Amino acid sequence: MKKVVYILPIHPAGGERLKEKYNVVVLPKDDRETILTNIQDADAVVLRLTRFGQEYIDAAPNLKVIARNGVGVDSVDVPYATKKGIPIVTTGTANSLPVAEHAFASACAVYKKLSYLDSEIRKGNWASRDEPGALDMTGKTVGLIGFGKIGSAFAKMAMGGFDMKVLVYDPYISEEAAKAAGVTLVRDLDELCRTCDIFSVHIHLTPETRGIIGAHELSLMKPTAVVVNCSRGGIYDEAALLEALRERRIRGAAIDTFEEEPLSATSEFLKLDNVLLTPHSAAMTDDCKERCSLAIAEDIDAVLEGRQPARVANADYRDYL
Repeated sequence: MKKVVYILPIHPAGGERLKEKYNVVVLPKDDRETILTNIQDADAVVLRLTRFGQEYIDAAPNLKVIARNGVGVDSVDVPYATKKGIPIVTTGTANSLPVAEHAFASACAVYKKLSYLDSEIRKGNWASRDEPGALDMTGKTVGLIGFGKIGSAFAKMAMGGFDMKVLVYDPYISEEAAKAAGVTLVRDLDELCRTCDIFSVHIHLTPETRGIIGAHELSLMKPTAVVVNCSRGGIYDEAALLEALRERRIRGAAIDTFEEEPLSATSEFLKLDNVLLTPHSAAMTDDCKERCSLAIAEDIDAVLEGRQPARVANADYRDYL
């Protein structure tokens, strides 16, 4: 019987489905020894955020598919897996809507000072209601880097619910596609930074996108601007972002992903009162967890049975058939 190893538990729906045909093993921890011991005869491996590189790939000679419970594959040695003919499947668009919801809700929370006001009323400070700083959302300008499933869902919320103007920076989107979606395509990143009130990134972390928002870009933003990162840590230059927030050169930030995770207890972000922090949880709704788990199971089953999976991140799986 073929073996599927989950490195750390995820929603059980997919695993329960795979158990009907395969030997499913769920590891309670992801230390090196536990992983190496259990993947030697694995046909499929499911990852959350565990880094899975050449050592692990070589340690699993029967490995036929690597599944990522999420969209990004920066934790996997993609070139080496591709060289070995191993497809990497992801959850595809299964988490797009909840991530967009989280990003938009987080922007609203920062604009409305919800975290601060909640904290103050618990201290008995009813007078906090009179303090300045909360702003309207309606009619503001949103700037998006990336206009895939998540970015486009964010845009629909902004335009449909709050009558916002949406500007998009995405070299892969045509003028025709942007016009059809009701957004304005901006080819100059500096222009986007100067113009927007709310700035949200929805792109993968790659060598090209790492640090794409740095000190220069932050220096161009309005003092009332709010930045959102529900994509990947490292897309913003965290040192530059910290400095801009400390000096209040921008209004605030909502951050769900960090360069180092989990976030350290000594992180400088924890000392700031103009940030909303969440633990890489944008996609972690109960509905989404089940949807992602089933999507992974579907593609693992497809690969192990020699069929075309629906969500391959590294190459055309037909090359491996």
